[in-house]
Amino acid sequence: MLPLEQVLTHLPHIGPKRAAQLVAAGCVSWSDVLAANDPLGLGVERWGAVVAATQRSLAALAADDPLPLTAALPGREQWRVLHAWLDQATFFGKRAKIHERGKR
Repeated sequence: MLPLEQVLTHLPHIGPKRAAQLVAAGCVSWSDVLAANDPLGLGVERWGAVVAATQRSLAALAADDPLPLTAALPGREQWRVLHAWLDQATFFGKRAKIHERGKR
């Protein structure tokens, strides 16, 4: 499991407190979230939004597409995208950019 798959705070309705509650309920990765049955009691609509965002995150990872994840993750978690796609990163000074496919 990549460190990226352990970020939960980019999911709708999930801030640091609820992310900690998810981890305490055994949801330590995106796959765990998909296997869970609303351990926070958010209700069908809000838990459905969490599941849909998790599915999009996994799809971006499977498609080797860092851009949706870069846009979704909080700034303090951006390093996780870089960790997953380090081989595609270029560095200029203190900043890193991951190139879109075919536009290197």
